[in-house]
Amino acid sequence: MSSRNVWVCITAIGNHHYHDAAKITLRSVLRNCPFPVFLGVDTPERPYWAEHPRVITELLPQWDSVLGRPAFLAKFTTLSRLVAQHPDAYILQLDADTLLVDELSCKDIRNQLRDHPFAMLEQTTIKGSSNDRNFFLNHYINHTMVWFGGNTKAPPVEKFQYFNSGVVLSTGPIMLTFLEWCTSVIERKPNHHRVGRHMIADQDYFQYWLNTLHPGQCNTLPWYWNHCEHWHDSFPKPGTLICHFSNFCNGPDIDTVNRMHALLESGLPAP
Repeated sequence: MSSRNVWVCITAIGNHHYHDAAKITLRSVLRNCPFPVFLGVDTPERPYWAEHPRVITELLPQWDSVLGRPAFLAKFTTLSRLVAQHPDAYILQLDADTLLVDELSCKDIRNQLRDHPFAMLEQTTIKGSSNDRNFFLNHYINHTMVWFGGNTKAPPVEKFQYFNSGVVLSTGPIMLTFLEWCTSVIERKPNHHRVGRHMIADQDYFQYWLNTLHPGQCNTLPWYWNHCEHWHDSFPKPGTLICHFSNFCNGPDIDTVNRMHALLESGLPAP
C-alpha cells in the first residue's frame, strides 16, 4: 500500500450548505493526509474542488431529477466511478459533514482494515435515549430487512452491528462487488426508498451486506475514526482522527458549516 493507491472519496450534491460543508471536508483532507481525493459533484459552477492537483472531480447528474431516490445514493455513483478508474485502490469514503482533524497515513489504513475488506464504526446508542444494540437490531429487522426482502434471517444480537456509513474504509475489489449488488437492488426496487416513514439510505445497504449477506467482512473502527456528538460524550474529544457532524438524514445546514469551519481553524481541545 502506498499513498498513491489510497483514495479519499467525497460526494457533494444538493444545496449550497452541502457544498460548503464538503469544501471544508476537502480542506481538512488535503491538510492532514497525502492521499488523492475523488470528488463527485452535481454542479460545475463551484471552482474550489478543481484547484488542487490531488483532487479529481467527477460531475454527477443533478440528483433532484432522480425522483424519489434519496440523495445519499449519489455516493454510490461517485464510488462506482472511482472503482472503475482505480479497481485496486484502498478507499476512505467520507461524508460531506466529516472533518479529518489529525494526520492520516497508509499505516493507519492498514491497521484498521487488517485482513478485512471493510472497516466501519458500530454506532451503539443515540445520546439522550435508551437505544442500544437490541433497539438497533429491531430497527434493522423492521425496516432494512423488510426493504431488501427475501428469505434471509436476522443475525443474533451478539453478532449484529449497527454500522455508521459516515466513514467507510474498504478495498477496491470488494467495493466493486458491493456496488454491483447495490445497482442490481436499485434497478429492481421502486424509486421511493422508504419503509413506512423511515428512509432507506446508503447505510442500510452497507448494513444488510455486512450483517446478513456477508457477516465477518467488516472490522470495527475505534471511536476516534468516527467521533460524533450524537453517540459519543465530550465532543470534540482530544485524540480524535475524524469528527462527524451528523445531522442524521437532513444533511448539513448553516450551523454544521459554521461549526466545521470553527473546528478546522481552531483544532481539537487540549487533552
